Amino acid sequence: MARILSSKDLELLKKMVPELDTDISNPGFRSLLSPISKHFSSSASDFHQRLDRLSGPELSYLIDLIYQGDECLTCLVDEYLDILLDKIRRDISIQKADDLVEFLGYIKEE
Repeated sequence: MARILSSKDLELLKKMVPELDTDISNPGFRSLLSPISKHFSSSASDFHQRLDRLSGPELSYLIDLIYQGDECLTCLVDEYLDILLDKIRRDISIQKADDLVEFLGYIKEE
């Protein structure tokens, strides 16, 4: 069952997916990043561009949702997760990205 997205969640969804209809009060998603990566992004580059629309505080909000278990990253393919982690490194801090990698137990094989 999908969680009920908050007004802040809906604001971020609309920012990353402006092509959505204006009435998105109940889009039926449990999280934001997974549907954006799977249903709205046509490529890794497109996903990157959508994430780049977020400010540092908005990205921090998403990170908080990850730690709370309200934002799921297990459905992101490695390439998209790498894009997210790179954005966190650039816009917030390397330490925050490293902490998230540790939290997720994410190990990338080179």
